[in-house]
Amino acid sequence: MAVTRPEDKDLLTKLFDEVDELMDPKIRSPWKRVRKRQIKRTDTDGWHGELARNGGITFEVWIDRWASGKDGLRQWWYGFAGETPMARRAIAEAAHCIDPEIRVLNDEAQTRSLSIRGHTSLAEKIDLEDFDEIIWENYEWERTAFLGVFSRNRSLNNPPYLLADEIVEFFSTHSAEFVDSEPLIYPKEGQDKVVTHLRKERSNSFVRNMKAAQGPACAVCRTDPREIYGKEVGETIVDAHHLIPLKDCKKPRRPQRQDFALVCPNCHRALHRLKSGTSAVSVLRRLVKRNRARNEAK
Repeated sequence: MAVTRPEDKDLLTKLFDEVDELMDPKIRSPWKRVRKRQIKRTDTDGWHGELARNGGITFEVWIDRWASGKDGLRQWWYGFAGETPMARRAIAEAAHCIDPEIRVLNDEAQTRSLSIRGHTSLAEKIDLEDFDEIIWENYEWERTAFLGVFSRNRSLNNPPYLLADEIVEFFSTHSAEFVDSEPLIYPKEGQDKVVTHLRKERSNSFVRNMKAAQGPACAVCRTDPREIYGKEVGETIVDAHHLIPLKDCKKPRRPQRQDFALVCPNCHRALHRLKSGTSAVSVLRRLVKRNRARNEAK
Protein backbone atom coordinates (compact mmCIF):
# COMPACT_ATOMS: atom_id res chain seq x y z
CA MET A 1 0.00 0.00 0.00
CA ALA A 2 1.32 3.43 -0.96
CA VAL A 3 2.17 5.81 1.88
CA THR A 4 3.33 9.39 2.23
CA ARG A 5 7.05 9.51 3.11
CA PRO A 6 8.17 12.08 5.73
CA GLU A 7 11.63 12.12 4.12
CA ASP A 8 10.07 13.53 0.94
CA LYS A 9 8.82 16.51 2.95
CA ASP A 10 12.36 17.12 4.22
CA LEU A 11 13.64 16.85 0.65
CA LEU A 12 11.11 19.43 -0.54
CA THR A 13 12.18 21.80 2.23
CA LYS A 14 15.83 21.50 1.17
CA LEU A 15 14.83 22.09 -2.44
CA PHE A 16 12.99 25.29 -1.50
CA ASP A 17 16.07 26.57 0.35
CA GLU A 18 18.21 25.90 -2.72
CA VAL A 19 15.75 27.67 -5.05
CA ASP A 20 15.68 30.71 -2.73
CA GLU A 21 19.46 31.01 -2.99
CA LEU A 22 19.50 30.71 -6.77
CA MET A 23 16.54 32.98 -7.59
CA ASP A 24 17.34 36.44 -8.99
CA PRO A 25 15.62 38.99 -6.69
CA LYS A 26 14.82 41.28 -9.64
CA ILE A 27 12.88 38.53 -11.41
CA ARG A 28 11.12 37.50 -8.25
CA SER A 29 10.31 41.03 -7.03
CA PRO A 30 6.84 41.33 -8.65
CA TRP A 31 5.86 38.12 -6.84
CA LYS A 32 5.18 37.84 -3.13
CA ARG A 33 7.65 35.46 -1.57
CA VAL A 34 6.06 32.85 0.67
CA ARG A 35 8.13 33.26 3.83
CA LYS A 36 6.03 31.15 6.19
CA ARG A 37 6.19 27.93 4.23
CA GLN A 38 3.42 25.41 4.54
CA ILE A 39 4.27 22.07 3.00
CA LYS A 40 1.09 20.02 2.79
CA ARG A 41 0.20 16.43 1.96
CA THR A 42 -1.18 15.72 -1.49
CA ASP A 43 -3.99 13.27 -2.18
CA THR A 44 -1.61 11.09 -4.19
CA ASP A 45 0.91 10.09 -1.52
CA GLY A 46 3.18 13.09 -1.59
CA TRP A 47 3.81 16.70 -0.60
CA HIS A 48 3.52 20.15 -2.15
CA GLY A 49 4.23 23.75 -1.20
CA GLU A 50 4.24 27.33 -2.54
CA LEU A 51 7.38 29.24 -3.46
CA ALA A 52 5.79 32.52 -4.58
CA ARG A 53 2.40 34.16 -5.12
CA ASN A 54 1.06 36.86 -7.46
CA GLY A 55 -2.60 37.56 -6.83
CA GLY A 56 -4.49 34.33 -7.40
CA ILE A 57 -1.53 32.61 -9.11
CA THR A 58 0.86 30.53 -7.05
CA PHE A 59 4.20 29.00 -8.06
CA GLU A 60 4.40 25.53 -6.54
CA VAL A 61 6.48 22.36 -6.36
CA TRP A 62 5.00 18.87 -5.88
CA ILE A 63 6.44 15.42 -5.29
CA ASP A 64 3.89 12.58 -5.50
CA ARG A 65 2.48 9.77 -7.64
CA TRP A 66 0.04 11.87 -9.70
CA ALA A 67 1.93 11.52 -13.00
CA SER A 68 2.73 7.82 -12.70
CA GLY A 69 -0.47 6.35 -11.28
CA LYS A 70 -1.51 4.70 -8.05
CA ASP A 71 1.39 2.27 -7.78
CA GLY A 72 4.02 4.20 -9.73
CA LEU A 73 7.09 6.14 -8.71
CA ARG A 74 6.98 9.54 -7.10
CA GLN A 75 7.72 12.33 -9.59
CA TRP A 76 8.55 16.02 -9.28
CA TRP A 77 6.26 18.69 -10.72
CA TYR A 78 6.80 22.45 -10.69
CA GLY A 79 4.80 25.28 -12.18
CA PHE A 80 1.97 27.78 -11.80
CA ALA A 81 -1.40 26.99 -10.24
CA GLY A 82 -4.70 28.81 -9.76
CA GLU A 83 -8.23 28.16 -8.54
CA THR A 84 -10.15 31.42 -9.06
CA PRO A 85 -11.84 32.03 -12.45
CA MET A 86 -9.48 34.95 -13.17
CA ALA A 87 -6.40 32.91 -12.24
CA ARG A 88 -7.50 29.98 -14.41
CA ARG A 89 -8.12 32.35 -17.30
CA ALA A 90 -4.64 33.86 -16.87
CA ILE A 91 -3.10 30.38 -16.91
CA ALA A 92 -5.04 29.52 -20.09
CA GLU A 93 -3.80 32.68 -21.81
CA ALA A 94 -0.22 32.01 -20.73
CA ALA A 95 -0.44 28.42 -22.01
CA HIS A 96 -1.56 29.56 -25.46
CA CYS A 97 1.19 32.20 -25.56
CA ILE A 98 3.87 29.64 -24.69
CA ASP A 99 2.67 27.05 -27.22
CA PRO A 100 -0.61 27.16 -29.21
CA GLU A 101 -0.39 23.35 -29.51
CA ILE A 102 0.46 22.71 -25.87
CA ARG A 103 -0.45 19.32 -24.36
CA VAL A 104 -3.66 19.63 -22.33
CA LEU A 105 -4.95 17.44 -19.50
CA ASN A 106 -8.60 17.98 -18.57
CA ASP A 107 -11.45 16.16 -16.83
CA GLU A 108 -11.38 13.41 -19.45
CA ALA A 109 -7.83 12.53 -18.37
CA GLN A 110 -8.99 11.88 -14.81
CA THR A 111 -10.88 9.04 -13.27
CA ARG A 112 -12.71 8.92 -9.97
CA SER A 113 -13.08 5.16 -9.96
CA LEU A 114 -9.35 4.85 -9.19
CA SER A 115 -9.53 7.59 -6.61
CA ILE A 116 -7.06 7.71 -3.76
CA ARG A 117 -8.63 8.74 -0.44
CA GLY A 118 -11.74 9.86 -2.31
CA HIS A 119 -9.94 12.16 -4.76
CA THR A 120 -9.26 11.93 -8.46
CA SER A 121 -6.22 10.45 -10.15
CA LEU A 122 -5.04 10.16 -13.73
CA ALA A 123 -6.68 7.41 -15.77
CA GLU A 124 -3.39 6.78 -17.58
CA LYS A 125 0.09 7.74 -16.44
CA ILE A 126 2.03 10.48 -18.22
CA ASP A 127 4.08 9.20 -21.17
CA LEU A 128 7.83 9.43 -20.73
CA GLU A 129 8.09 11.65 -23.81
CA ASP A 130 5.88 14.25 -22.11
CA PHE A 131 8.20 14.64 -19.15
CA ASP A 132 10.26 17.86 -19.19
CA GLU A 133 7.62 19.40 -21.49
CA ILE A 134 5.23 22.14 -20.39
CA ILE A 135 1.71 20.75 -19.85
CA TRP A 136 -1.48 22.71 -19.21
CA GLU A 137 -3.86 21.01 -16.79
CA ASN A 138 -7.38 22.42 -16.69
CA TYR A 139 -9.83 20.56 -14.47
CA GLU A 140 -13.36 21.96 -14.52
CA TRP A 141 -14.64 19.47 -11.95
CA GLU A 142 -12.08 20.56 -9.37
CA ARG A 143 -12.00 24.16 -10.65
CA THR A 144 -8.22 24.22 -10.72
CA ALA A 145 -5.62 24.86 -13.39
CA PHE A 146 -1.89 24.16 -13.61
CA LEU A 147 0.84 25.13 -16.04
CA GLY A 148 4.09 23.35 -15.42
CA VAL A 149 6.52 20.51 -15.96
CA PHE A 150 6.70 16.91 -14.80
CA SER A 151 10.44 16.52 -14.37
CA ARG A 152 12.49 13.47 -15.30
CA ASN A 153 14.78 14.35 -12.42
CA ARG A 154 14.46 11.63 -9.78
CA SER A 155 16.75 13.01 -7.09
CA LEU A 156 14.83 11.46 -4.21
CA ASN A 157 17.71 10.59 -1.90
CA ASN A 158 19.93 13.71 -2.02
CA PRO A 159 19.23 17.47 -2.15
CA PRO A 160 18.19 17.91 -5.82
CA TYR A 161 20.49 20.73 -6.87
CA LEU A 162 19.99 20.06 -10.59
CA LEU A 163 16.23 20.23 -10.08
CA ALA A 164 16.60 23.61 -8.36
CA ASP A 165 18.33 24.92 -11.50
CA GLU A 166 15.42 23.62 -13.61
CA ILE A 167 12.86 25.33 -11.39
CA VAL A 168 14.65 28.67 -11.34
CA GLU A 169 15.07 28.64 -15.12
CA PHE A 170 11.38 27.82 -15.66
CA PHE A 171 10.20 30.55 -13.28
CA SER A 172 12.60 33.12 -14.75
CA THR A 173 11.40 32.35 -18.28
CA HIS A 174 7.64 32.23 -17.77
CA SER A 175 6.71 34.25 -14.66
CA ALA A 176 6.47 37.44 -16.73
CA GLU A 177 3.49 35.93 -18.58
CA PHE A 178 1.48 36.70 -15.44
CA VAL A 179 3.21 39.83 -14.13
CA ASP A 180 2.92 41.81 -17.39
CA SER A 181 -0.83 41.33 -17.52
CA GLU A 182 -3.35 43.11 -15.30
CA PRO A 183 -2.99 42.18 -11.63
CA LEU A 184 -5.12 39.26 -10.55
CA ILE A 185 -6.12 40.95 -7.30
CA TYR A 186 -6.67 44.70 -7.40
CA PRO A 187 -5.97 47.03 -4.46
CA LYS A 188 -8.98 48.35 -2.55
CA GLU A 189 -10.26 51.85 -3.31
CA GLY A 190 -11.97 54.42 -1.14
CA GLN A 191 -9.70 54.28 1.90
CA ASP A 192 -8.78 57.60 3.56
CA LYS A 193 -5.17 58.70 3.19
CA VAL A 194 -3.42 61.79 4.54
CA VAL A 195 -1.14 63.36 1.89
CA THR A 196 1.11 66.40 2.28
CA HIS A 197 2.33 68.32 -0.79
CA LEU A 198 4.51 71.38 -1.29
CA ARG A 199 3.20 73.14 -4.41
CA LYS A 200 3.64 76.42 -6.28
CA GLU A 201 0.66 78.77 -5.95
CA ARG A 202 -1.23 79.51 -9.18
CA SER A 203 -3.07 82.67 -10.15
CA ASN A 204 -6.57 81.29 -10.55
CA SER A 205 -8.17 84.70 -11.06
CA PHE A 206 -5.87 85.48 -14.02
CA VAL A 207 -6.64 82.13 -15.67
CA ARG A 208 -10.38 82.63 -15.11
CA ASN A 209 -10.30 86.04 -16.80
CA MET A 210 -8.22 84.66 -19.67
CA LYS A 211 -10.75 81.90 -20.30
CA ALA A 212 -13.59 84.42 -20.32
CA ALA A 213 -11.76 86.64 -22.82
CA GLN A 214 -10.53 83.96 -25.23
CA GLY A 215 -13.25 81.31 -24.95
CA PRO A 216 -12.71 77.58 -24.37
CA ALA A 217 -11.55 76.48 -27.84
CA CYS A 218 -8.41 74.31 -27.66
CA ALA A 219 -5.23 75.95 -28.96
CA VAL A 220 -4.01 72.58 -30.27
CA CYS A 221 -6.89 70.58 -31.80
CA ARG A 222 -9.22 73.63 -32.20
CA THR A 223 -12.07 71.70 -30.57
CA ASP A 224 -14.66 73.91 -28.86
CA PRO A 225 -16.10 71.85 -25.97
CA ARG A 226 -19.26 73.97 -25.99
CA GLU A 227 -20.19 72.36 -29.33
CA ILE A 228 -19.97 68.90 -27.75
CA TYR A 229 -21.09 69.35 -24.14
CA GLY A 230 -23.09 72.57 -24.32
CA LYS A 231 -22.20 76.00 -22.95
CA GLU A 232 -22.71 75.30 -19.25
CA VAL A 233 -20.36 72.31 -19.16
CA GLY A 234 -18.09 73.16 -22.10
CA GLU A 235 -16.86 76.43 -20.60
CA THR A 236 -15.68 74.66 -17.45
CA ILE A 237 -13.42 71.94 -18.84
CA VAL A 238 -10.74 73.89 -20.71
CA ASP A 239 -7.29 73.83 -19.07
CA ALA A 240 -4.63 76.52 -18.85
CA HIS A 241 -1.28 75.01 -19.84
CA HIS A 242 1.82 76.74 -18.52
CA LEU A 243 4.27 77.18 -21.40
CA ILE A 244 6.95 77.80 -18.80
CA PRO A 245 6.43 75.25 -15.98
CA LEU A 246 6.06 76.82 -12.55
CA LYS A 247 8.71 74.47 -11.22
CA ASP A 248 11.24 76.27 -13.47
CA CYS A 249 10.41 79.70 -12.02
CA LYS A 250 13.19 80.74 -9.67
CA LYS A 251 11.01 83.31 -7.88
CA PRO A 252 7.36 84.45 -7.91
CA ARG A 253 6.31 86.44 -10.99
CA ARG A 254 3.16 88.07 -12.28
CA PRO A 255 1.35 85.99 -14.91
CA GLN A 256 1.16 87.18 -18.51
CA ARG A 257 -1.11 85.98 -21.30
CA GLN A 258 1.83 84.69 -23.38
CA ASP A 259 2.72 82.33 -20.52
CA PHE A 260 -0.40 80.20 -21.11
CA ALA A 261 -2.20 78.20 -23.77
CA LEU A 262 -5.85 77.21 -23.32
CA VAL A 263 -6.22 73.54 -24.27
CA CYS A 264 -8.67 70.66 -23.87
CA PRO A 265 -7.84 68.02 -21.20
CA ASN A 266 -6.68 65.44 -23.78
CA CYS A 267 -4.25 67.82 -25.46
CA HIS A 268 -3.11 69.03 -22.04
CA ARG A 269 -1.98 65.51 -21.12
CA ALA A 270 -0.31 65.10 -24.52
CA LEU A 271 1.61 68.36 -24.04
CA HIS A 272 3.08 67.10 -20.79
CA ARG A 273 4.08 63.86 -22.50
CA LEU A 274 5.95 65.78 -25.23
CA LYS A 275 8.06 67.82 -22.80
CA SER A 276 8.99 70.23 -25.62
CA GLY A 277 8.99 73.41 -23.55
CA THR A 278 7.46 76.56 -25.06
CA SER A 279 7.33 74.91 -28.53
CA ALA A 280 5.17 72.02 -27.33
CA VAL A 281 1.90 73.60 -28.52
CA SER A 282 3.10 74.14 -32.09
CA VAL A 283 4.71 70.67 -32.19
CA LEU A 284 1.52 68.96 -31.03
CA ARG A 285 -0.65 71.10 -33.33
CA ARG A 286 1.34 69.91 -36.38
CA LEU A 287 1.11 66.32 -35.16
CA VAL A 288 -2.69 66.54 -34.79
CA LYS A 289 -3.08 68.21 -38.19
CA ARG A 290 -0.94 65.56 -39.93
CA ASN A 291 -2.75 62.64 -38.31
CA ARG A 292 -6.16 64.11 -39.09
CA ALA A 293 -5.23 64.50 -42.75
CA ARG A 294 -3.89 60.95 -42.83
CA ASN A 295 -7.10 59.55 -41.31
CA GLU A 296 -9.32 61.51 -43.67
CA ALA A 297 -7.40 60.15 -46.66
CA LYS A 298 -8.13 56.56 -45.69
